[in-house]
Amino acid sequence: MNFWRQTTPGALLQGYRLKHGFSQEQLAKKIGIGQTLLSAYENGKRPLSRRAAIKLGEAIGENPEKFFRHVR
Repeated sequence: MNFWRQTTPGALLQGYRLKHGFSQEQLAKKIGIGQTLLSAYENGKRPLSRRAAIKLGEAIGENPEKFFRHVR
């Protein structure tokens, strides 16, 4: 089982964001959302929608499915 299926979408988002060297502000600006919304996604205060996951995945070069535990 892959580690990315065992953790929250927000924690994965944060990990991949850091892996690719983006600050929250930089990544939020790149996809056209506010930094506070990105923070809410990462902290689990707002659920990460599939649409947002696709935008974020494309922006950082990761498969958006990795942000969801039960996607095959």
